[in-house]
Amino acid sequence: MSAAERIAAALEMRPTKPGQWRRRCPCHGGMSETSLSVWDKGNGDAGIHDFGGCDAGQILETVGPTLAHLYDDNWNTRTTNAPGGLRVMSSAKDKARDNRARRAVGTTKYPLREQDGRVVAVHGRSDFDDGTKDVWWERPDRTKGLGGKKVGELPLYGIHELGASSEVVVTEGEKARDALARLSTPALGTVTGAEGTPNDAMLRPLLKVPAVYLWPDNDDPGRSHMTAVAARLVALGHPDVRMIERHDAPPKDDAADFEAAGGTADDVRRLKATAARVNASDLTPPIACDGPRLEIVRLSDVEARPIDWLWPDWLARGKVHILGGHPGDGKSTLTAWLAAVLSRGGVLPDEAIAPSGGTLFLLGEDSLDDTLRPRLDLHDADATRIDAIRAVTEGTQRRAFDLRKHLDIARAELTRRRYLLFVIDPLTAFMPQTDRNAEGDVRDVLTLVTDLAEETDVAVLAVMHVGKPNGTNRRPLQQLLGATAFGAAARLVMMVAEVPHAGEDDEVPSRRVLGVVKSNLAPKPPGLEWSRAIDGPVTWHGTTDYELDLLLAGAKPKPIEAAKAFLFEQLKGGSKTAVGLDQGAKSEGISKATLRRAADALGVIRFKQPGTNSGPWLWRLPDGTPQQADTGEDAHPADDPNESTFALSEPKRAEGDANGRNDGKVLTVETVSMFPEDSSDGGRCSNYSQGQVEHLRLFDPDTALWRS
Repeated sequence: MSAAERIAAALEMRPTKPGQWRRRCPCHGGMSETSLSVWDKGNGDAGIHDFGGCDAGQILETVGPTLAHLYDDNWNTRTTNAPGGLRVMSSAKDKARDNRARRAVGTTKYPLREQDGRVVAVHGRSDFDDGTKDVWWERPDRTKGLGGKKVGELPLYGIHELGASSEVVVTEGEKARDALARLSTPALGTVTGAEGTPNDAMLRPLLKVPAVYLWPDNDDPGRSHMTAVAARLVALGHPDVRMIERHDAPPKDDAADFEAAGGTADDVRRLKATAARVNASDLTPPIACDGPRLEIVRLSDVEARPIDWLWPDWLARGKVHILGGHPGDGKSTLTAWLAAVLSRGGVLPDEAIAPSGGTLFLLGEDSLDDTLRPRLDLHDADATRIDAIRAVTEGTQRRAFDLRKHLDIARAELTRRRYLLFVIDPLTAFMPQTDRNAEGDVRDVLTLVTDLAEETDVAVLAVMHVGKPNGTNRRPLQQLLGATAFGAAARLVMMVAEVPHAGEDDEVPSRRVLGVVKSNLAPKPPGLEWSRAIDGPVTWHGTTDYELDLLLAGAKPKPIEAAKAFLFEQLKGGSKTAVGLDQGAKSEGISKATLRRAADALGVIRFKQPGTNSGPWLWRLPDGTPQQADTGEDAHPADDPNESTFALSEPKRAEGDANGRNDGKVLTVETVSMFPEDSSDGGRCSNYSQGQVEHLRLFDPDTALWRS
């Protein structure tokens, strides 16, 4: 177990990614659940940082008197002055070497007093000859820790001795403050560490001192610390705050080092004489240190990365997906198929090769032994790579999983076992005491799930039911049972629906359609048809002509052949508006997309009335020149502005018997002249002199197809 893992375990932190843990700071509290970060540096060191300003020693004192109390006899810990913060010796061998290498040179306790002299806390410090130190907090009764008090609420060290001084120097830490006091310089010390800032109540006594000088440690954290103190003092209205600068000081040098190197009171006076005044315009707007803070990142510091797909355009790592459908339409069967494919790195319906990895199931309806396992076996799954959560155990009790309460322990397992997919089936079964129709409640839960997906890099697939069919006016996303926040928060929503009457023959399995109805990650891929025989695996049948919105709405959608017949019937008497055709097709259960595919197959021509650009689009069959009222300049098809323009001749009968019959069918023949689009008159080619290509097309009304 690494040093960072031991610290994370002691502080009861949750993993956010391999080698990193987060939690709310136990020292200052606050609103953020991720303000405290611990990470494994990979070299025996553990980094620890609190965005709220508490330092490592103060944080660890909340779980023990010293750092060493976090570990058993084979471990030893210590802090250093390095920017990395906490260093943890991670083996008995390292401990022995460390004991030989360093020797304690002194232990000091610094009592922190209010202005009236009352002791409120004691800060202990042991220094070693290699420059390291051990620090701890205790209360006046010698009880270890601060008892829940925040370090920002502690008084400045030495405030009880300030009196009516006309100036004061503020240092970082008690040792530096005492060094200046020995040089007869009025001084105070902050006790929050470089990452923290005393709160406004602790700084207000300085408003009575005419001039305040800030002496930062000579490193970036030290300068940032004093800049934050200056910002608060200026915000509180102090008229004269100055920053001492020692450009020739060694790195990490502080006032104690200055005194140890022979610095005198006269040297301090010369430093104060050259200290620069801090102006409000030099500071970023101050933020109250004892309240919530914004964690802001500059986008130039964010590394752009592509979507990491498990199934291109369908399933992405680190994202939340929803799979919706009516009960019995095969949603859970598809999750079992998907887990099986991932378990063996199999082939996906679009012939992409799936990555190989594990899946974790959280099931609220299906049994593991008689439902999930048989489904996995039907799809040749490697069951050693597929796990399921049975329950949450607390002591001797077993409890149902709750997304609000138990995502932290799920996060730990998802990180440790490195799953690719986390299936929650159904999602609402694990949202007890949550109103699934309330936008705020749903978003609160899904925000936690979204964070889980991002931090573990797992694809989350949540199964949901949709409502009963109630017409064709509701969008598929609106049919998810519950608040619209479900579909809005998910980055990709898939739905499955049964094709009506596709399986009337008992020998033919009923077909279903799987499609993407919403995606914030990629263009929506074409829908896929699939089926499953009784006690058989999923079989894929390629892309589909059926539209999910019509299937889910309970309409009887018709495939492209029916759409062709509809168009032929509507247009055989002349042109009609595109809007009217769309409306008529919808009433027949034909979607816009299917109607346009049928129009393309029939060679339907889209055009506007001559002399207008604002009139409606008209459609007509390519069966000859339209009637006079409809004659107009052919326009480019709306769906494809680059499609070639056709000039149509008078229709003719195909050669055959006296009635013009061929093979028992009446065929209409037309001559089509095709002109290149790059001609000088925009593709119309009225003066095109390089020739034209003619060919015959035959229209068969029985099949509604043109044949060249």
